[in-house]
Amino acid sequence: MKNLDDKKLKALIAKGQIKDAASLIEQVLKSDLTPEEKGALFTNFAQLYLQMKNELDDNYLDTQEFVLEVWEKIESEQKNIEEDLKVKAARQKINGS
Repeated sequence: MKNLDDKKLKALIAKGQIKDAASLIEQVLKSDLTPEEKGALFTNFAQLYLQMKNELDDNYLDTQEFVLEVWEKIESEQKNIEEDLKVKAARQKINGS
């Protein structure tokens, strides 16, 4: 049985080299496999898919948390600026300017 190089496959996908990744998978599938080997290979594909999906989901959540933190800082600064403008306008009104 020809084994699938998980690390190489993940690296190709991470680099966006999808055609090369598909070619690697195709080469393995075209090799002479018993039904058991083919089943093990598909199980390996499913496991690899889930690992990569979980990594993507984790990255998405990390990015989302970061964006929310930045958004909260921006909102806080906006409120500070608005308050400063209100105070400045009130001072100008009091001073008659």
